[in-house]
Amino acid sequence: MHLRRLFTLFLTALVPWSASLAQGRGSAAPRALDVEEPNLTLEREVYVGDVLEQRFVFHNPSKRPIRIVELVDIGGSAQLHLPAPVVEAGQQGELRVRQPANRLGAFAYRYAMLTDEPGKPRYRMTLSGFAQSAYDPERPVLDFGFVDERRGAARSLDLGSREVPRLELEGAEGLPPILSLGEPTRLGVAGERMELGVSLLAGAERGTVGGAFRLRTNVPHQPEIEVQYRAHIFGDVVPSEHPVNVGLIQAGQPLGKTLELRSRDGVDFLVESVAPATPDDRLEVDARPCATPEKGPSENEETHGASRCWTLTLRANSPETTTVEGQLLVTTSHDPKPVPLRYVARFVSPGTVIKRLGSAAEGQR
Repeated sequence: MHLRRLFTLFLTALVPWSASLAQGRGSAAPRALDVEEPNLTLEREVYVGDVLEQRFVFHNPSKRPIRIVELVDIGGSAQLHLPAPVVEAGQQGELRVRQPANRLGAFAYRYAMLTDEPGKPRYRMTLSGFAQSAYDPERPVLDFGFVDERRGAARSLDLGSREVPRLELEGAEGLPPILSLGEPTRLGVAGERMELGVSLLAGAERGTVGGAFRLRTNVPHQPEIEVQYRAHIFGDVVPSEHPVNVGLIQAGQPLGKTLELRSRDGVDFLVESVAPATPDDRLEVDARPCATPEKGPSENEETHGASRCWTLTLRANSPETTTVEGQLLVTTSHDPKPVPLRYVARFVSPGTVIKRLGSAAEGQR
């Protein structure tokens, strides 16, 4: 609760300042309408999923009617309604807003009105506040890691709410076919929390998958909670990381990345071919058996034999500022289905300062 108050105080100070700057830009035309409170900050408790209903009242002190010709919802998620598009001289009008609180934490939803005045000045309004979650954790995530397609995987979600004495599951929406929910079990001293088992089914399509589904519960203020999920699904041969981030470099300079392919079961195999699903001459790939203390790295392609570990070296180059991305298909002697590898390399303008924050973390095998 203290965090919510801090965010509210911050927004109270920030929004009028930022809005006044915005009003000052491009608003040289005379402005006839007077908006009572263009920057409203909600002090009441707001939960994710609430629909906020608000009125912005404005007056026309001029001697002629003003017509509002356009309404703008910057975020694109609100419903805006004008009971009367024409504000007569000396009268007042109002803009009615229905805004879903669709983001957790501090929010500042922005709207605008354009009129038929000379220069078409833009009247800006902001609705700000803090949206809290009724759940713990606030943003549940199921990370399945690297999954063997032959076996699938299982994870559990510990979920609670301070808004009800006992959290109950009433259903699920948007659950993908590759996931299955088990019956919840009770947690906590009085069984106030629940643990929900989630299984990723065997036989799912290879590659990195992710998305979200919603759980329906008995929480009155926020009856749904979104659960994010992600998984990297492969067969016996699995990469050391996925997707493959080749890196970031200035255009015209070569960029390289090395990763490994290993057999989970320790089976020796051959890499028969590596090629982009869509041909791209900006990318080259080399495959060699991994170096061992006994043999060291292999230099002669003719001596490449079967190995339980292979090193793939990706080299990308582009003279232009662009993003090189796509999918590699790796065929092996061990599996009739190829190993799909998503890759991305980014080339920025010459002279751009690039800060190196360390290499990408390796995936769990």
